[in-house]
Amino acid sequence: MIKIYPLLFMYNARCSLLLFLTVLLLLSCKHKKAEYSFYYWKNTNNYSDYFTNKKEDSLIVKLGVQHFYIKFMDVDWSEHLKIPVPANSNNYESAIFTPLTVTQTYTPVIFITNRTFERIDSVWCNDSLAVKLKRKINETSSEIENAIAENKMYRYRDSVGYSPNFDYDAFRDSVRKTRPVPYNEIQIDCDWTASTRDKYFAFLRSLKKQFPDKIISVTIRLYPYKYPDKIGVPPVDKGMLMCYNLGAINNPETKNSIFDLHELKAYLNAKHYKLPLDIALPIFGWYVWFRDNQVKGLIYQSQLNENIIRHNFDSIVPHRFQMNKDFVIDNNYLREGDILREEFPDKEELITAATLLHNKFPNAQHITFFDWDYKRVKEYENTIQKIYTVF
Repeated sequence: MIKIYPLLFMYNARCSLLLFLTVLLLLSCKHKKAEYSFYYWKNTNNYSDYFTNKKEDSLIVKLGVQHFYIKFMDVDWSEHLKIPVPANSNNYESAIFTPLTVTQTYTPVIFITNRTFERIDSVWCNDSLAVKLKRKINETSSEIENAIAENKMYRYRDSVGYSPNFDYDAFRDSVRKTRPVPYNEIQIDCDWTASTRDKYFAFLRSLKKQFPDKIISVTIRLYPYKYPDKIGVPPVDKGMLMCYNLGAINNPETKNSIFDLHELKAYLNAKHYKLPLDIALPIFGWYVWFRDNQVKGLIYQSQLNENIIRHNFDSIVPHRFQMNKDFVIDNNYLREGDILREEFPDKEELITAATLLHNKFPNAQHITFFDWDYKRVKEYENTIQKIYTVF
């Protein structure tokens, strides 16, 4: 009689191996989770503004933040010089830029005003602007890398105590040498229009020639996303869909100009966009100041507190406050009867939006919040964690 048990065993073993390999293949085909990112959008040359403390470092680690999009500079048109010039260019030379001692990598972001492309000539678009930006980006990146090495040196010295025999210069050099390539992407932030499209797109092509080994990305507002035939699709590698600033800020009837889930859904009905897209969501806010239904300005939360609101404002409807007497906030003279419209993203709406966006853009490589501010991040911490689990 032929014994079949060994044959059955071999058959089962082969089936088990095949099943195991199939599971591995399926797992390898699963979409890679998006990296967790923040915009870092300070306008300052004061190095003390770049200090973070252990609480901030711990929060970065706790949230699993892997990347920062750092604004290097603004570029605007100079009516005096008749050329584009850097404005609010950040100086990182002596900055102790501690977030990057935790996350390691970043993306330089350059904001360029649309009026720059309204006035610029073709020579600047096709060559000069990109050449000058390359120099500034390289300089600023070097400053940041020096600042990171300096910060790590100070932290090491604080942890072990100062020693006159320790070669701190060599320590800084070793940090520079062992850090990974700091960035592989450059992002341009510009609210271009149909009339500036050709010049803006020419500049982007020129920038790619200056950085052939880098990813060139751009910010995409929801209107250009929904109407690419009118506004055009930028000739770049990818985009960051900015899911905020959805409503008309100067309209008294607007519910929330920063974030409104209903408005977002209306834009997401658009057809497939021809660029890979990452996602940016807001955690910032302000109070829009109205007088006689006309916008007078913006009041920020740092300028207000509960005591000021309680004694000087009456709540008339949700998220609307009316001055009950004249009052000065910083240099803003508010009169009795003026209205403040509170505009901060609703936390539950953000979570719902994350699910919608994940379904629409399952291949997003970064889910990014605007922007990194410790107090604001702490306020939205649980919301951020829930959104990150979606992606």
